[in-house]
Amino acid sequence: MSSSPSSARFAFATLLATIVFGSATSACGIFGSDDPAAPPAEDAQMPSRGTPNMDVGGPADPSELTDQFGVFVAPNGQPHTDGNHARPAASIQDGIDLAKRVGKRVYVCAGTFHEQITLADSISIIGGLDCTNNEWNIGKPGARTRIEAPKSPAVTATNITSPTRLEGLDVVAPDATTPSGSSIALIADHAGTLTIAKSKLTAGNAMAGVDGGDGIQLKASPWDSQPATTAAACAPNTTCTHIGFYYYKSAGAHGGTNTCIGAPSHAAEPGGDGGSGGLWQPVNDVSAYHFHPYQADANKADPGVTRTAAPGADGTPGTNANEIGTISRDGYVPASGTAGADGAPGFGGSGGAGRTPEPDYDPNTAPVSGVWRGFGGAGGGPGGCPGLGGTPGKGGGASIAALLLESPVAFEAAEIVSRSGGSGGLGAFGSAPTDGGPPGPNVYFPLTGGQYGGRGGAAGVSGNGANGPSLGIAYAGTKPNVNADTKVTVGTAGAAIPARSRTTLGVTKTIPATSAGIAKDILGL
Repeated sequence: MSSSPSSARFAFATLLATIVFGSATSACGIFGSDDPAAPPAEDAQMPSRGTPNMDVGGPADPSELTDQFGVFVAPNGQPHTDGNHARPAASIQDGIDLAKRVGKRVYVCAGTFHEQITLADSISIIGGLDCTNNEWNIGKPGARTRIEAPKSPAVTATNITSPTRLEGLDVVAPDATTPSGSSIALIADHAGTLTIAKSKLTAGNAMAGVDGGDGIQLKASPWDSQPATTAAACAPNTTCTHIGFYYYKSAGAHGGTNTCIGAPSHAAEPGGDGGSGGLWQPVNDVSAYHFHPYQADANKADPGVTRTAAPGADGTPGTNANEIGTISRDGYVPASGTAGADGAPGFGGSGGAGRTPEPDYDPNTAPVSGVWRGFGGAGGGPGGCPGLGGTPGKGGGASIAALLLESPVAFEAAEIVSRSGGSGGLGAFGSAPTDGGPPGPNVYFPLTGGQYGGRGGAAGVSGNGANGPSLGIAYAGTKPNVNADTKVTVGTAGAAIPARSRTTLGVTKTIPATSAGIAKDILGL
């Protein structure tokens, strides 16, 4: 026999009333029991709030302080509990996790909790309860729940899409302890329905960024410029320049080399070789001198090999980071300076020109075969080593009380406090270049002397890191709703860094000044 629609609706309504309202004994079993042995009610659903105008995201009411509506947390609570009046949980995070399973609020006694917490959608937390004699009263003057987080951020809220309230809590993020570290009390990511009411968010002090360091200091290798071959050493000698038959010219010296010790691939240009000396021999009598008749043009003294002796090119400079860093669900990433480039090795000096003998050369000292030899030119000096670019300064950390990403959080009678932002790390000048090397020894006439090599190029400077900000509320996306009863206090941002200069081998390099960080109540990024 089939039932009518009206009778079916009546039967369903009767069943629903039995499940939701039940007997007093049944309700106690679902929402909590004074019996310590009672298991947690993990599968229970959120009951009727009793008062029609009382929503889960609204202010707390004393009538809600029952096991039916809340999970309870106390500093002297117990682990592995169902969080009822008789057996409150020991941590706020445990309370949140229990409340997620049974659809309730979390009520927290006054006292201090050393933990980080992660909020859950629609699970409101009401702190500052007076739990004297286990009575759990709201609104006693001076009763505060304090969260002293062991690390930053103290509170995280992600994907909060239903009304969720944080009320009566003092949240304190610790001072940063690592270079460029930040301190953040709250990070909210897509948590637009979150309300912070009658609570205080305090960020700690941020850390300064690490200073940059100069690059590897190159050292010039020992010059190997040698003196040119002397006339007396060439009678004949394979170190001299052979021009045919038994005639030899005094050879010029090889240019000096510089491999630059300390890092590979930075050898400087060698100096130019010196030119060979000329040949003379008597014709008819010793008072008349002419170029030797054989290969007359080749017997003239030779010029040295030409080099520019120019300094190496200076490295391009890096830049300061004057902008604020970036924010994400992971926190604040400081802005660091950029590195300067290495200088280039210097260019070698030209070799000295060879020299013919003097016309009044004493014939009695002429070598065998009656040929007088001139003097080879000295080798040019090698180029100098370049300066190598250093590392830039790292950005200073931030002190941010509330960092909001696409989260127009509502602040109601809240207090927002940030401390000091971190100073940016100093940029670096890079390692110093070295001078070009000297030429080989000049063995006779000044004209046979070689040229010094050019200095190495100076490194480009590396920039300063940005100074960290001190921000009450930093947000990306829709601006938060801050009511008139909310007070925001900010600390001091990282201080400005003045310009600094250094002069090496006559070249002055300057790292420009960096402006102070930003200190602001509310800043949109």
